[in-house]
Amino acid sequence: MVKRRRRRKNYSANILIFMCLLLICLLIISRCQACNHDDLAATNNPTSDKATNNTSSAAVISQPAVSSSAAANLTDLVIDYGEAVSPGKAGLRKWPEQSCIEIIHQADLQQYRGRSSDQQPLKGILIILDPGHGGQDSGACYPPNAAQPTVIEKTVTLAVGLKTRTALEKLGATVIMTRENDDWVSLYKRIGLTGETILNRYKAELPAAGRKSGKIDHLQPLLDTVININSDAADSGGRGIFKGIGAIEDQRLIMDIESQYPDALFISMHCNALENDTNCSGLQVYYESSDKVYAVESETAKYSDPQANPPGYTLYDDEGRLRLATAIHDSIISELPELNYHGEQSVLDGDYAVLRETNLTNILIEMGFITNDEDRKLLQTASSQQQIADAVAQAVFSYYCR
Repeated sequence: MVKRRRRRKNYSANILIFMCLLLICLLIISRCQACNHDDLAATNNPTSDKATNNTSSAAVISQPAVSSSAAANLTDLVIDYGEAVSPGKAGLRKWPEQSCIEIIHQADLQQYRGRSSDQQPLKGILIILDPGHGGQDSGACYPPNAAQPTVIEKTVTLAVGLKTRTALEKLGATVIMTRENDDWVSLYKRIGLTGETILNRYKAELPAAGRKSGKIDHLQPLLDTVININSDAADSGGRGIFKGIGAIEDQRLIMDIESQYPDALFISMHCNALENDTNCSGLQVYYESSDKVYAVESETAKYSDPQANPPGYTLYDDEGRLRLATAIHDSIISELPELNYHGEQSVLDGDYAVLRETNLTNILIEMGFITNDEDRKLLQTASSQQQIADAVAQAVFSYYCR
């Protein structure tokens, strides 16, 4: 009888253990299903951290939710390339000086006029800051060709760029950096990142305008190719649609979209060097005009059949570029008169890929000569770097608000 009672107790205990194990298993299965659902949602959500693979998170613009009924009413964008204009058999053709794609972004710059500097006056303005060089590309160095230089351009440009970002953000601007560390970023990746940033903004505005993005969806993979290859070599594929003379239709599309954003600027920061003349010193600021682009590309086209090349692109905001270059030059000289350039010109119309292949209002700053003793001391000093940064931010404020 005693043994039988023991067996009954063991039997009851086993049932209880079995029930507990079954309950635990059910809880685990339920939890796994919930996790799988979360993972799927992250994969399908373009704004999720798990799904984002951009160099700058600020470049990702969430697409507004559109109901199925509203989506059905969206219509295609109007795109008309028009006919390229030919100046003659020996000249490079030109695209018409008008946008080939529908104007969606309407920037009201008048709203910024008269704003006070202590009330985040640049709220709504986008600045893409481009610290030159980085990674294996050191830029100019001092001493020149030294195994261990004491001053390196890529370090100076990044330091000033980060300080400039802080100064601009205090004024309310949204700032995107092409690099935030000592990373290699090719010239064409910088161009691709700029195009991607503006394309995302443009696409985000389409539903409110009753348009769908189908006709321009193919542009994103083209920009991704440039960004992912990250090379300036002509045979690498890293120049993508920006390679060669003139602008193919897809490049023109991107640049015409960029032209709709006068409330966005691109500012590239560099240091100068002239090994053969260490007395040369001072600030220089470059912009690139439509005439400059066409003249440079026409000259290059002479060595091939000009009619076989894509037409040249000339729909740049020449007035805006020159005004921004002048404002930044004058603002820096006001802060640091020692950087006054004593040569013929200190605001110049020059040819640079990041100015030519992007169609924002943009400029390139040569902050001083690393090869000059006085300039080099300023470029190395944190206080002088801060003065340059503050002067750039003040110039942007003046550009929009004065």
